[in-house]
Amino acid sequence: MHKLLWLRDLSVLNPFKTKYFVWLDSGGICTPRINPDYGMSIPDFKTKVKHYLDRFFMAVTPYAMSHELHGCYREAMQKLTFDQPPCFITKGWTMGGQRKSLEKVSALYEYILNKTLDLGCLGTEETLLTMAYYRRPDLFHVHHNLEDRSLPFGPGGDVCHVIWPGMPPQGPPETLAEKFELVS
Repeated sequence: MHKLLWLRDLSVLNPFKTKYFVWLDSGGICTPRINPDYGMSIPDFKTKVKHYLDRFFMAVTPYAMSHELHGCYREAMQKLTFDQPPCFITKGWTMGGQRKSLEKVSALYEYILNKTLDLGCLGTEETLLTMAYYRRPDLFHVHHNLEDRSLPFGPGGDVCHVIWPGMPPQGPPETLAEKFELVS
């Protein structure tokens, strides 16, 4: 729940005097340390991810078939997403941006956290960031993970797509409806 807030706090302290801040879980199955066949080196990752850091970066994966997202029911979530049924979920293992974008998204995140508690649902950072994206998509630069299950995914599945070697940065689809099927 605190990854984004820790990242924001680090951007304020900025001990390394850097412009970009990225959270990348080190133990994830997508990292080359765990699975050298499916990850990319940290220097290669830094080069690729910089494309996304003009705003708040996160990866999203289709997730339309369930009535809840990590402990928060869709009915409650729709009260915070302007009645749009969530059709994907953000992935919490990687995110980032520049200080200004981290501060903006963190403020929205904290607002949504308080509102979800009022509604009786407490999800994960993935749930809260999904709702934040629906409220303010202009703050985000997302990587849409693949839906095509015919591709040769590694053991991490499509969630690792953003760090696959040889996969260029991609832009968002024209509309969410073009990328995901909505389930009501």
